[in-house]
Order: sequence, then C-alpha cells, then structure tokens
Amino acid sequence: MECKLFLVFVCFGLSFGAHVVQQRQDIGAPHGIGGASCPHLFYSGNSTCYRVVRIKATWPEALAYCEAYKAELAIIESEEEQRFLENYIQTEAASFATKDFWLGATDIMSEGDWQWALTIERVSYTNWAPGKPNNLHNVEHCLKTEGDNSFLWNDDDCETHNYFVCETLETS
Repeated sequence: MECKLFLVFVCFGLSFGAHVVQQRQDIGAPHGIGGASCPHLFYSGNSTCYRVVRIKATWPEALAYCEAYKAELAIIESEEEQRFLENYIQTEAASFATKDFWLGATDIMSEGDWQWALTIERVSYTNWAPGKPNNLHNVEHCLKTEGDNSFLWNDDDCETHNYFVCETLETS
C-alpha cells in the first residue's frame, strides 16, 4: 500500500505543487458562505476558500478529490488559521458521528519530516496532541485533526477513511 500512496503523492506533488506555492496566502477573518469569490459550497476566509467534504476517504483519495475541484487538502500555517478551521468544522460537521479530518501534510517521504503534500514545504506551525506524531505500527504517515480531541493533530494510517477539508484560493 505504501508504494501506491507514494506514487499518488509524487504525481500530485509535482503536477500541482508549484502553482500552489506561488499563490498561497494567509487566512484572515471569514466573510460568509457562497461569496462571489469562492467556488460553490466553499466558505470564504479572506483570500482562501475552504470546504468540509461530507464523505469519508483515504488520504490519497481525499488529495485526489480536492485536486479534482482545483483545490488541495487544507494547509494550516498559523494559530489564527487553526482557530478559523476549528470554528468552521464545528459549524459544518456538528452532526457528524466522528470529527476526524484529513489535512494536507505527510511524512511519507522521510519519517518525522512533515511536509505539505502539494507545496513540498515543511510544516512550520504545528498543533500536535501530546505524544504525537508517533507513527504507531510504522504506518501513520498522514495528518489529521481530531475534533473530538480539541482539534489537536495526530498522525494516522493514510488508508483510514476520514472526512477532509479542501482549500483553494479565492478568485477575483
């Protein structure tokens, strides 16, 4: 399974990453749903748009789903952005039985070296739960946020099915 994941990671990372790196901007205050500058069903947060996807998928499937909508798995670069996403997920996913959501980082290339998959940039801001990441059973290489654990981060098996958050830039 890891080889399959690796191929998906490399394919998407190389084909889409450079575009994202050049245009990514920091998150600000939300402006509301359905804004003219966000795609349908995305929620605006300053110059970025987010969407909680109401299906469960493996991390590679979530990555592909987001890219199909010209988006990426969410990248969190600050505490402000973390808090914004927490509030947005709490609102959008209030009825979900579980509140685990894939985010866009992985350490599949080098254990313990967490990078945002599509930009290949190292994760600088973190919100890890105590004792995490721990690479339990040597299979946890993908980042999730756990809504039932104060939205702290955890590493998980990339083949686990979780909800996920896509992110894209606002259009003018």
